[in-house]
Amino acid sequence: MPAVYFLLGDENHVYVGETDSLGQRLAHHAITKPNWSDLIAFTSPKLTKTEVKYLEHAFTKRLASDGLVVLENGTSPKSPTISTEDQDVMEKFVDRASDILLSLGYSLLGASHEVTAEAKQSGVLVTCVGPDANAQGVYGESGLLVLKGSLARKKHAPAFEVHNYFKKRTQMIESGILSSFDDRHYSFAQDYLFSSPSAAAAIVRGTSRNGLIEWKAQDGKTIKELEQNSDGG
Repeated sequence: MPAVYFLLGDENHVYVGETDSLGQRLAHHAITKPNWSDLIAFTSPKLTKTEVKYLEHAFTKRLASDGLVVLENGTSPKSPTISTEDQDVMEKFVDRASDILLSLGYSLLGASHEVTAEAKQSGVLVTCVGPDANAQGVYGESGLLVLKGSLARKKHAPAFEVHNYFKKRTQMIESGILSSFDDRHYSFAQDYLFSSPSAAAAIVRGTSRNGLIEWKAQDGKTIKELEQNSDGG
């Protein structure tokens, strides 16, 4: 079955490929590309060989454009001949895949423009403020979108280094999503969608936090209180 796949290695290195037989291709990569730890693959019985070749091209182009990872592909895969209509369908596939990757905690691609625009239009404005931290965001069904220019604390708690969010924070610094602002702050270089308020709060505060309490609306209510009110509690 045709598939497009990602091999994830150390230090945010990613390789993109396409294949008709994922098992055989992975066996080959185990010999030729041994330094990878995670595999992510997208496939469907409806995908054709031409379409996965286009997806390989589109994903590689988007990864290079977003600049969140180090792309291991030696050359940029060329786009196969494909109709404009099919190309539009495949680009929507890439947008959907990018949102799925983010929801799973993989910061390979930024959120799609559609999700970002929807969050800003229908979400609730919230802030997360603490020592050396002052972040603005929008909370909605897709997660918590931290807005460009938000300030995150540069210093982190020692105990935070054993938390999964510490690795994510390190990757965001290495990829430039969090850029050095001054000796006490990082600044978000772009809007960034987190799958949960707690993930966003941990990155902003440099320590494990309960995002349902840390993020507050303009009237001072926490996200937890807003959700309780919406449920009629």
